[in-house]
Amino acid sequence: MKVFIKYPYMRLNLLSAIEFLANSRSDWRIEEYDDDGKLVRFFDLDEAYHLLFDDMRGMEQDPRGHIGITLFNEAEADAIGKLHKAMMIVLDVDYPDDLDEDYVKTARWLAVVDGAEKALAIMGPPVHLQDMPPGSYP
Repeated sequence: MKVFIKYPYMRLNLLSAIEFLANSRSDWRIEEYDDDGKLVRFFDLDEAYHLLFDDMRGMEQDPRGHIGITLFNEAEADAIGKLHKAMMIVLDVDYPDDLDEDYVKTARWLAVVDGAEKALAIMGPPVHLQDMPPGSYP
């Protein structure tokens, strides 16, 4: 039986932010330029945080409220909740003006990476949109 979520595109964004955090041990900022030197893609830790918790309204307070919207089940919601807690521990302790390469190698940040890796293991990689049509959660 297929389970549907209401906003599959938002789920893809969510998964891309989680994947970015899981890889932030080595890639804490993505900058891509075209042949003329124009910046064409930029993604950093601030973007990932905003995508996860600002753009997904209410996700940080009630991840289970997103079941059927961007999440499929309680296991995914619990993984997102744990990831958020790990991020808040970091941000409550010493959120710097600039997140740099040294900062993301701290023990506190590695807990965020671990939480993102665990969330990805539960949620799986992004799937093709044709497998996630908009619809209601049964």
